[in-house]
Order: sequence, then C-alpha cells, then structure tokens
Amino acid sequence: MTRTTGFAAPSAALIALLALTGCQGQQSANGAGSPSQSTAPHGYVEGAEEADEPQLRLAVSDANTGAVWVVDLLTEDVVETVEGSPATTLSGADSRYLYLGDGEAGTVTAVDTGAWTVDHGDHRHYYKAEPKTIGEIDGADPAHVVSTPTEVAFFFDGEGRAKIYDRSALGDGELTQLGTVKPGAHHGVTV
Repeated sequence: MTRTTGFAAPSAALIALLALTGCQGQQSANGAGSPSQSTAPHGYVEGAEEADEPQLRLAVSDANTGAVWVVDLLTEDVVETVEGSPATTLSGADSRYLYLGDGEAGTVTAVDTGAWTVDHGDHRHYYKAEPKTIGEIDGADPAHVVSTPTEVAFFFDGEGRAKIYDRSALGDGELTQLGTVKPGAHHGVTV
C-alpha cells in the first residue's frame, strides 16, 4: 500500500519561492538594492552599483593616435580615455574588458569598461562601476587575446608565448598571471 501526503506540493512551492527570491538583495531605506553576502556571487565587485537596465558602453579608437575612448551610451559621456600609439589595435574584448595591443611598445593594455551583465538564464543582474585601465602585459608582437569566464590568454606572436591571467582578478584591478604556454613563434591564438 502506497501512502501519499499533502506535503509534496507545498514543499515544492516553498522551494520554488526560495529559488526566485535567492538572487534579490536586501532593500535599503531609499529602495536601492544593497550588496550582501548572498548577492556577492552574482557579479558584484567592491565599488560597483547594481542598475535596473543594461549599462551600455562603446569603445571608440582614433586610428591616427591610437587613443581609445570609452563612451557611456546612456549619458553620452566619455568615461575613460586610454592613450595609445598609432600601432594600437584591439587584440580582444569580452563582455566587460578591452585588450589593446601595441606592437611598438610590445604590450597589451587591459581596460575595465565598468559595465557588465550577469545572466542567470531566467533573470539578469546589471552592474556599473568606474572604468579604469588595469595595467599592461609585456610581450613581443601582441596578437590575440581570448577570454573565458575564469581566464584570459594573451598570445604574443614574436615570442610564441601565451600568458594566462586570472580573469576574476581583473575585476579587483589586478593582473594575476597563472602560467604560460610556449609553443614557439608564429601567428597564433591560445584557446
């Protein structure tokens, strides 16, 4: 004989309710969300502000000088300027960072645009922070940068070396190298 109880449906409803509220931050007195321990894994970094809509930033490059401007499309303000040289090119980009290669200087500059989205499938969190230049990675003939959620690979053609960095440390304004891969000099990319 199988016995059923009335606990299955209310328990499932309670679990679903907890799952839906799990990503919501505590509300402050002025109604704005404030970061808490439960919201930290959702993309928040110190100094960031959660927004109600996607934060749109556009990078514009001057081909003559190599300067790059980060423009906030919601306010139309230039929020960051990165000096460059005529040899500055876009070596890579992801949903938050720009990686600007300079063949003359032998560097790649990592730039935090200060805008990102964390997608949870059924909802999204939008963040904005002050954009900033994080720093430079040295290497001969910077070519390609490939980014994943956890690492960024900077490949330097002239030395045939990929330098692997911790992507999560970029959010803290730090360049933390995890290792290198050296297959030999060639025009390549590390995936």
